[in-house]
Amino acid sequence: MKPPAACSRPSVPTRHTGYVRQSVSRGYSLLELLVTMAVLAVLTGTAFLGYRSNRLQINNAQRLVMGTLRGARASAISKSVHFSVAFAAGDRVLVQRMAYNNGGWQVDPADVRTVPIPAPAYVSSTAVGTRVEFDSRGVAVNLSTPQQIELRDSFGVSKSVQAWPSGEIQ
Repeated sequence: MKPPAACSRPSVPTRHTGYVRQSVSRGYSLLELLVTMAVLAVLTGTAFLGYRSNRLQINNAQRLVMGTLRGARASAISKSVHFSVAFAAGDRVLVQRMAYNNGGWQVDPADVRTVPIPAPAYVSSTAVGTRVEFDSRGVAVNLSTPQQIELRDSFGVSKSVQAWPSGEIQ
């Protein structure tokens, strides 16, 4: 049997029907499009979760600084010694136990703890170099007005923590 004369495409013989035309693919099948869309959806979702978790780091940094200040205050009250929280650099906070020497409270170099601030958050340059010291009653001894510690992230979001002279942390 010969293929019909009107057919210009090559034909392949089959077992049951004789000759069948080969079709030339002119696009993508529905299955190919669905698989591609599924892969793109997974990649987009993964990228969005990473972006979202970086955005949440400013909230984590704010909670961390508040917890560090409150922990230092609680330690000062429970151990009846002064504790200091120093913002020495933008990426870390120092918690320092203080000892009474020569008529004044000085940092005990044997008991200094460094708390890193999660990236991309950082302590703003106006708060770097500040220090909040709590006495054995939990009162901030070096503050006459509320001290505002501002935290920022690389997305332009800022959060603040306030330490009040009474020792309250907000």
